[in-house]
Amino acid sequence: MMTIQKLGKYALLFVLAAGMFACNKDDNTTSFNVIGDVFVNKRLIDDQEMYAKTYCAYGNDAMETAEVTTPDGDVYTLEATNSFENVFVKYPSLSDFTTDIPEENNYQFNVVNEGIPHQSIDVLEFDDLQLPVITKDTIENHVLIVEWETDDNADAYMIQLTNDDNDIIFSSQLLTTQTTHFEIESVNVSGTWSTGYPVEGDTYTIELSALTFDSGAGTTDYEYHVKEIATSVSSITWE
Repeated sequence: MMTIQKLGKYALLFVLAAGMFACNKDDNTTSFNVIGDVFVNKRLIDDQEMYAKTYCAYGNDAMETAEVTTPDGDVYTLEATNSFENVFVKYPSLSDFTTDIPEENNYQFNVVNEGIPHQSIDVLEFDDLQLPVITKDTIENHVLIVEWETDDNADAYMIQLTNDDNDIIFSSQLLTTQTTHFEIESVNVSGTWSTGYPVEGDTYTIELSALTFDSGAGTTDYEYHVKEIATSVSSITWE
């Protein structure tokens, strides 16, 4: 069960490959472009399904500032997440999670590039994606084996491993909906190790996320048009 205490500093839910959309602008030939994306995070918190929103702005060049205006008129500031300053994000805090069903509506992203303001509109879509069901989470010969039930409504899956400080130590690549088995070991090449390998005897959290993408997302830009991420968690002691 994901408790409030555990959620307090929860990990990133989605990791994009660096440079896919970022910093490819040639000042002489290419105009600045920005993609705004708002999506729903769903988690089980104290035995209740709760929802919150994540806001992202992706630019093909560095941005000085980025903010989003909600349908209610609230304005939130996004923060740069990398040294290129081309990805700005606002992750939800604990107080943002609620049992209220998110409403579909338009969100306006306002960013500044080289002193010039730009806008991007994204429509929040919501289908209430079900939390993925983990059916196996065991360690055999220092290899973590995770299995889960498939969901016809999911578009992809992702697995992350976090430590007691909620720091991400491993992130898988996006997994196809046909994938229901994944193994994590120190030489795993289908993901990224961030802060060192697991330590025997330490406890870690497995985060299995099901993802869906917006109905209008294309085959080359779907990463920037996330609709929902539903995450289930499980704890395991490394051995």
